[in-house]
Amino acid sequence: MITRKTILTAAFLCAFGATVFCDEVLYDGKDVGAKVSAKAAKDPKDAKNEVGEIVRANVGGALKIIPANQDWSKFKAISFKLHAEGASGAQLAITLGSNPVESKGGNYYLHIMKIDWDGWKTVEIPFSKFQKVRKPVGYNQITDMVINTRGWNIKPTKTAKLMIDDIKLISK
Repeated sequence: MITRKTILTAAFLCAFGATVFCDEVLYDGKDVGAKVSAKAAKDPKDAKNEVGEIVRANVGGALKIIPANQDWSKFKAISFKLHAEGASGAQLAITLGSNPVESKGGNYYLHIMKIDWDGWKTVEIPFSKFQKVRKPVGYNQITDMVINTRGWNIKPTKTAKLMIDDIKLISK
């Protein structure tokens, strides 16, 4: 049973830097916890809210995130809000780069997801759903996250327009 004392304790720990119970925001329309290669756009449902557009999603675009905190081992999932327009049936390949320091890259975790909605939807992907490609170091060294609309046998959807907001890591 969660009590008021438990909630207040968790809020206190989050406020003073303990991340045991805290989610970590990577992007909320502005680069807050990471550098994000997204075109700034207005939320189609709320013009006051700034979101990121996955540029050229209809021909094979990608959105790349370089996190300031590369240790994701204390988290269990990635979450984001995705606005899909004209993208029903499209797929996304999400990669989490995890390379040794001396490596030129190519080691990552991969998850492929299908878009079967129009409008906004919150997506949460547990790390357990990602598969290893080559030899990723581990979730304690995530060098980048890329959301791809092409590759891995995925073909772009010509009518797709995708926007993203509230990218965050979900705590264990």
